[in-house]
Amino acid sequence: MQSRFHSVDALRVARLRWLGTCVRVPGDEVRHYWEGFERPDIRVLKAPEVGLVMTQGRTHGTGSPFLFGEASMTRCVVGDTEGLGLLGYGQILGRDKGLARAIADLDLLAQDVELGPQIDLWIAAWADELQALDRAEAERVQATRVDFLTLVRGED
Repeated sequence: MQSRFHSVDALRVARLRWLGTCVRVPGDEVRHYWEGFERPDIRVLKAPEVGLVMTQGRTHGTGSPFLFGEASMTRCVVGDTEGLGLLGYGQILGRDKGLARAIADLDLLAQDVELGPQIDLWIAAWADELQALDRAEAERVQATRVDFLTLVRGED
């Protein structure tokens, strides 16, 4: 397994894109894709484990941050068996250990020279579906938008 990225910045941008897509795709789709995929040996460095993370919120999205509460999170770390130092990370909200492992494996193999382009096709298809859903939701919300107008009475 050899990395297909020549710069750390290119890898970082690509990983943000594909990990951001994988966590939004329904878990059944990711698992279905992953079960049908022929994968090489992958070393589990940190088995999927469930924990808690503290979440933050902001009033109106712009105010000062405050602690909102705790949320369950599952994470997993895998590595290549060829000693290249490639790592795959899977972190999701919730308690689905299988999904966290599948995302970690996809993250690792998406960095690979041979398997990466094949995984990129699936992730691009998922990203297109998510963008279509986002557009439909934005149109639905826009249709219910109300503009308020305040009239001021004469000054006294």
